[in-house]
Amino acid sequence: RTTTLLHPTQFLALMLIADEQPIRIGEIAARVPCSQPTATTTVAALEESGLVRREPDPCTGCGTSAPIPTIGTP
Repeated sequence: RTTTLLHPTQFLALMLIADEQPIRIGEIAARVPCSQPTATTTVAALEESGLVRREPDPCTGCGTSAPIPTIGTP
């Protein structure tokens, strides 16, 4: 069994993403609160751990949103 430890900022971001997915990186930064570069780094770490997936914003096609992937999707 693998245990993944999350930094408090990662935990807060993950909870926001779970509650409001998809959510833009800027919105995560505003609500955690943290800087936008910190939010970007935080979501990148969550993505690397397989907990979230970054993709273009579905409404505008630009920016980045972070939905939680469905189990079994790449």
